[in-house]
Amino acid sequence: HKSVTRSDTLLISSNAGPSPIAGDQCHQNFFSMSWQNDQTPEAMGKHMQDAGIKSVYLMAPNYQAGMDMMAGFKRYYDGNIAAEVYTKLGQTDFQAELSSLRSSSPEATMVFQPGGMGINFVKQWKQAGMDDVSKLYQIFSVDGVSLPALKESALGILGTMSWSPDLDNEINRRFVVDYKAKHGGYPSFYAAQAYDTILAIDHAIAKAG
Repeated sequence: HKSVTRSDTLLISSNAGPSPIAGDQCHQNFFSMSWQNDQTPEAMGKHMQDAGIKSVYLMAPNYQAGMDMMAGFKRYYDGNIAAEVYTKLGQTDFQAELSSLRSSSPEATMVFQPGGMGINFVKQWKQAGMDDVSKLYQIFSVDGVSLPALKESALGILGTMSWSPDLDNEINRRFVVDYKAKHGGYPSFYAAQAYDTILAIDHAIAKAG
């Protein structure tokens, strides 16, 4: 980000970034066509607040995105935070955390464990019978990237997302149909963000001549 923007070059991103580059490090040459790290968990915080959930156990990897996710959630959730646990980035074994969570027995658990971390976490959660202990909510642990690996173990786990393949507007319907015809499956949110980015670049080039 810095090496590109400092060279007076435009940087257009199709994915989220850390909160400082949307705050005190915002740069006129940087454009994100998707969302910021703390925005998706803001929606989850509001949902859980509106649902009247009184207590929640938070868990995320210990890096900038993890901290952004927890900050965004707490911005809209005013209930009791039973614990706020930061795990090692790339961690694959969550037995110690699940044991601690079981002893705490919170009303709800909200996790951000993206990619392979999320796949392992959800599978271990189910294997440990944690659905009987706490209701699981998540950000980017169950999504279009992890679903092929999680399969039925993802059923019943609620999350918030910036995009869905069933959004009912003309451009999204066309995108999903065209993507499925070309690739034989549903697009992930990464594909949708890339599509938006290319449309924006194409429009800007056309307008600029």
